[in-house]
Amino acid sequence: MESLAGDPDTAQGLFERGLLIRQKTLPRNHPDQFYSLFPFGEFLLTIGEFDRAEELFREALRISESSLVGPDHPESVSSHAHLALLAWSRGEYETAFAGFDRTVAMYRKIMPERLYFVAINLVYQASSAAFLGRSGVAIDLLREIHGMEKLTLEDLEFAGFASLRGDPEFDALVEEVRANPPQGS
Repeated sequence: MESLAGDPDTAQGLFERGLLIRQKTLPRNHPDQFYSLFPFGEFLLTIGEFDRAEELFREALRISESSLVGPDHPESVSSHAHLALLAWSRGEYETAFAGFDRTVAMYRKIMPERLYFVAINLVYQASSAAFLGRSGVAIDLLREIHGMEKLTLEDLEFAGFASLRGDPEFDALVEEVRANPPQGS
């Protein structure tokens, strides 16, 4: 997808064609439909076509939660995560906060060993809290990520945390992360 980032029209055309081929050749509920819907939704999200991205994510979620793969399948959780990210991208931080909360719980249930997925969703949930003026909640979530040894200075420089800069607790957390970066950073 990144190789087509400079030419969104070509990329969109390819996604459209791939989706059309799968829709013509596979039953509506076939799990492989997900593999056209989801990446196309991701692409549309990145270029700001939020309404169409939401349609595709919801259809991907419907397919992934069907009896073919189930609601506890990683594809279902990923669809929920992207719907939360879509809400965040639209500035719907209350919806995003709740969506990321749900996604974190789902990832912890089905893939507890994959802390990265939990951590990235917690970063966005903390950002949503910061945008909502809930600095204490945001900082608690960031501390949780730091406790998992997944919080980086790059995470803390994220624009979603601009409102927290200057908060003594946030600044102390930045210093903790600077002094004790995650292993492998």
